Amino acid sequence: LVERARWHGRPVVALRFLPRLDTCRARNAARPANRRVPGNVLTWQHDLTIAATPQALIAEGFTAAHDIATLLEDHA
Repeated sequence: LVERARWHGRPVVALRFLPRLDTCRARNAARPANRRVPGNVLTWQHDLTIAATPQALIAEGFTAAHDIATLLEDHA
């Protein structure tokens, strides 16, 4: 998608939603059993999200990258 947007001369903005891992675990536990993500997968995905810093996303071709951590935690 980044390449397509850039080919069309459009900006590409990444929004990183960063709830705390304990928030993710609580939400996952509230899901029906057949819809829960295994704990190790949830931790792995959370770690990948944290590692994808705004600087890393811009290096991948995004025009801008913003963190949305506070909004999620305030409205959880």
